[in-house]
Amino acid sequence: MVGLDTNVLVRYLTHDDEEQFRVVTALLHGLEKQGQSAYISSITLCETVWVLSRAYKIERAHISGMLDKLLHISLFVINDKDAVREALQLFRTGKGDFADYLVGVSSRNAGSLIVATFDEALHQHENLFCAPSAALGKK
Repeated sequence: MVGLDTNVLVRYLTHDDEEQFRVVTALLHGLEKQGQSAYISSITLCETVWVLSRAYKIERAHISGMLDKLLHISLFVINDKDAVREALQLFRTGKGDFADYLVGVSSRNAGSLIVATFDEALHQHENLFCAPSAALGKK
């Protein structure tokens, strides 16, 4: 298995640099031929979403589609795939950042009752997030 860094994943998804895209494509085809996988960490996914939205100005619906495709390609081993799926669904329908949703889902899965955050866009998801002042009042 070979881990993919954010810049490699971005080249693969955006095809914005022909030479680097060819190198990434050759790597992925080579791994597939050898029966190996490409590992994508949740950190890499968070960074990728940030780069695609901020630097490339890609709409969240399009980014959601890109991530969804990655989740369905057997070549890719994605860290905590179930949490990523759930965070992706929240990202599609909510106003928060993908990384925040992944933090919320991962925290809940680790046993947290709630995630205290100042990000008001996340407060609409009361089952995952609350204001810091409300965190102690949650049961």
